Amino acid sequence: MKALLLLLTLFSPVVAAWCPLLPNHPVRVTINHAEQKRQADAYIRTLAVDALRLQLVAADTGYDLSGLDLSAAGIQGAIQARPLAEDANLDGVADHFWLVTSTGEVWRVPWQQSQFGQPLLMADLSDAGLHFHTAVTLIRARLPSQLAPMSWRNLEQHQLLLLGTEPDSGQDVLFSLRFPVAGRQPYVMKSSQLVDRTTLSDAELRQQYSAADWRVLLSAAGWRLRLSGRVSSLPTVIAGVIYAPAITVKDAKSCQFDKTEQQLYAVQLYTASQIYPKRSWAIPYLEQAALRIREQPDKRLILVLADERQSVALVDTLLKITTDCHQCTAPLTLDKFPLWQRLATYRDERGAF
Repeated sequence: MKALLLLLTLFSPVVAAWCPLLPNHPVRVTINHAEQKRQADAYIRTLAVDALRLQLVAADTGYDLSGLDLSAAGIQGAIQARPLAEDANLDGVADHFWLVTSTGEVWRVPWQQSQFGQPLLMADLSDAGLHFHTAVTLIRARLPSQLAPMSWRNLEQHQLLLLGTEPDSGQDVLFSLRFPVAGRQPYVMKSSQLVDRTTLSDAELRQQYSAADWRVLLSAAGWRLRLSGRVSSLPTVIAGVIYAPAITVKDAKSCQFDKTEQQLYAVQLYTASQIYPKRSWAIPYLEQAALRIREQPDKRLILVLADERQSVALVDTLLKITTDCHQCTAPLTLDKFPLWQRLATYRDERGAF
């Protein structure tokens, strides 16, 4: 009994520090299984202590389609973050899954011929000393050639957004990791290779950054941004801008938060630079709410925080990033929203006419 109490004492600060505020639902994906396209739910199943399994379950029947024992595949430790799916060849079907361990290891797991392949370690952020609990999203983004640095061999990049919690303060850190779409990752990314974008320089705030300065920033493996509290609703990316609400932590060990108000962060996807007059501002707090886009009668798009009963307007005029310069923006309106967007490239069509 004393040994059990000692273990609980040792591990309780780590558990309390991340105090789950975000839902962790299975991820709905389309996969090829037994030569058929199937809708499946991907999630992490706990088999026993230190025994986890990446599981695919049929969305219509609930039957198990496939699974990967993570410890046997070389992935050790706990995982709280949901898996993310990747469609590498843009055929509308998932062919890779990304996993993030609690210590910050990022793994890419192939899915081919109805089975999982050997996982590949893409990043190890354990040197950050954080508890990683949320994989926000995996975005396939492309910068114009006049904006991308020479170090980018391919203009298309995977942008992986993650959240990690500092054990002592309980505050979240938002990470953006860049990986090449084409070709193998030449090294295992470390947290020390990321640019700290928590505090902007005076030159950047005065808009005195040159194109060369922005390219140097983009040449890094990614960036990290320490938030003023814990993220209370899943961040969303709209037209190249990341929006993330963060609630103030009163006591990290007892999971106490100041629920009177919170801060909404709005930063540029590639550089975490400032988009609006401020990078963060106070907004109301709604429990179990989500960020959503609403259309206005004048075709404007606004950002709201909504739950089942009410909604609060957060941004009256949404901005989008443009290709005119590294820090250029323009209003995002419905009449200028892309009407055509490439969803998939089908390389093998049979029976179509």
